[in-house]
Amino acid sequence: KNDWHVRVAGDDAAGQIEYNQATSEAHARLKVNLTRFALPDSKAESFVPSARQEAVTTVSDLPDISLVIDDLKVGKRHLGKVEFEASRRVEAGNIVWRITEAALRNAGSVIRARGSWVHTPGKSGETSVSIDGNIPDAVNGAPTTLHADLSWNNAPHRPDLSTLRGSFSSEMKRGEFLQIEPGAGRLLSLLSMQHLLRRLTLDFRDVLGKGFAFDSAHVAGTVKNGVLSIPKASVLGSSATVMVGGSISLVRETLDLDAIILPAINAGGP
Repeated sequence: KNDWHVRVAGDDAAGQIEYNQATSEAHARLKVNLTRFALPDSKAESFVPSARQEAVTTVSDLPDISLVIDDLKVGKRHLGKVEFEASRRVEAGNIVWRITEAALRNAGSVIRARGSWVHTPGKSGETSVSIDGNIPDAVNGAPTTLHADLSWNNAPHRPDLSTLRGSFSSEMKRGEFLQIEPGAGRLLSLLSMQHLLRRLTLDFRDVLGKGFAFDSAHVAGTVKNGVLSIPKASVLGSSATVMVGGSISLVRETLDLDAIILPAINAGGP
């Protein structure tokens, strides 16, 4: 039996890692319990999904996993505590890697997910996840809740965005959209509320200043073949109301959105 146990103590990682080889009675099992783990940005980029990626493993290759990292750091960003539990089983004749718990906790924020990776003979498999989030300061002070039910072809960590499908919704309370700095990502920059407002004929930067304060925001939609369809997203603010609808292609990184902005104008004067 080729089990192993490793103790780690360093600047980037500290804790214990155990691996139990598969037997005739049990699957292989990997147990990771780290007090801290730092991942350089250059390594984190390998986990960023692209339009089409092939899975590097199959469901049958994966062990049961129990993972806890008390303090995960990616680049200079402290993400918080990570918990992950998954096990391999057979359901309806298919090999399934069932994710019973995946959670990220940080400063009162909790994002949790559950799901599965189902292996179908001759295919890369299908991943399905259900995500719930409660984030007290998601957008410059705005308490935010989110929910998504998503599926895609390929492994959980190698999603094929061209096959992404499902639904999503999010609610935000009082907060502020700020201008996104250059280099923050092409798609994210296009979604900046400040950039949207500047591209419209009406220029009321004297009202909005460098950001756009809002009282509430809501977005909901569906995803098919990597394209987000948003019937109507609304942002209600004291200086303006913004309504947006259209589509966003995650594969092509393009937007096709229509926006209506209703500025609040004080016609009474001083």
